[in-house]
Amino acid sequence: GSELVERALAAIESMITTAPDPEGEVGYTLFHQSLRTHILGSDQLTHAVTTTREAMADLSEEKEVPAVIENYFLRCGVRHLLEAERREAAKGRLLDQAVFEMLYEHDKYLLLGYWLELGDDVSAAYESVFDGWKRDEQEKVASRLASFLSTAGCYGDFTESLYRRALEGREKALGAEHSVTLMSVQDLGSFLSVKGAHVKGDQDEAESLCRRAMEAQERILGPEHPDTLSSVNSLGMILSWKNEREEAEALHRRALEGREKALGPEHPDTLKSINNLAMVHSDNKEYAEAEALFLRALEGKEKAMGPNHSSTLSSAHNLGFFHQKIKKDYKGAELLFRRALEGKVKALGTEHPATMRSVRCLANLLGSADRFAESLDLLRHYAGMSPSAHNALAYDLACYECLEGHLDEAKKAIASHLKKHPEEKDWALARDALAPIHKWIAETDFS
Repeated sequence: GSELVERALAAIESMITTAPDPEGEVGYTLFHQSLRTHILGSDQLTHAVTTTREAMADLSEEKEVPAVIENYFLRCGVRHLLEAERREAAKGRLLDQAVFEMLYEHDKYLLLGYWLELGDDVSAAYESVFDGWKRDEQEKVASRLASFLSTAGCYGDFTESLYRRALEGREKALGAEHSVTLMSVQDLGSFLSVKGAHVKGDQDEAESLCRRAMEAQERILGPEHPDTLSSVNSLGMILSWKNEREEAEALHRRALEGREKALGPEHPDTLKSINNLAMVHSDNKEYAEAEALFLRALEGKEKAMGPNHSSTLSSAHNLGFFHQKIKKDYKGAELLFRRALEGKVKALGTEHPATMRSVRCLANLLGSADRFAESLDLLRHYAGMSPSAHNALAYDLACYECLEGHLDEAKKAIASHLKKHPEEKDWALARDALAPIHKWIAETDFS
């Protein structure tokens, strides 16, 4: 066996190179990816590939593996299980605390990608096992899981409870003004603010928490410390959402200037501040300044993080919105919206709130150009992917079904939306797009 392996490795020696893995251990990788393509596509090697995949999946399910490959299987075992179509075993590994922590530290977007591939409710899955996880460093684990669920677009009560658990534990263990505690204060405030943009949330509590963090950090760490500037940025975002533009602009400008000085002009946090300040200028109708900053943010993120990073795609979306609403450049806006949507589907999945927002924006852009049939096709395509996607798009879907004369379909869609949000009935009755079914909406009890 070992002689045969050595002969095989010798035959492809020119296509293999050594490279350190994320733990610093020596591994091997294909220098020419064409070899992988050939192996996987070869009829003659089908049996060998299947046997190898099953063997790697078997090892991934072992409770104990040799120490030399333990880190590898913590990091890559889920991939081997998915390739062998062992979905339940893959889900089981993702719910293992050690695997979660390894993948979170290595690449939380890789972790998110595994869940997207499984298509399960990630928040419900972790909620079902979290109380059984080890209690060592409970606040740290709760904080990490909360951060990951936020990245996955899970803004529900379980995620909020994790942020609160982390904060309460750190206040008790470290004190109310420890730097780690104050970051938890800011994290909870930021989460509540974002939650309020998607579901019911308390923006006043969010503001109070971020002010508490910022003022304590200014006193303890100094006004230019990165942690302080992070709270400054978060508070600026909250005030922007509350339409308190003057203080929001001052905070975003302070965050940008401080981050440029402390972190450099191309640091991801600096680029986020550039984008946030651009949005303030746009809200203030200072369009030349806004466009220059939107472009600077997008180009900087493309260079620093790559064209398909979620933050880069967010900047592409923001610039597209600017092209549509301010410049009336619908062609340019469509190109940017399509780029953002396609990238978010790959990076975040079809059900993520950011993806749904891109779907709605592209559909409304097409609708503003009287391309109603294209808008409807787009909305039907994404709404049909899952119940949660349909829920997110039901209101827009109802409007475009109406505009195309499909009144029965429009009634089904708006009923689905108003059963979950009966408080929006008056708003639906005020929408011109739904005029053909206004009488039906008014007479129907959705509670």
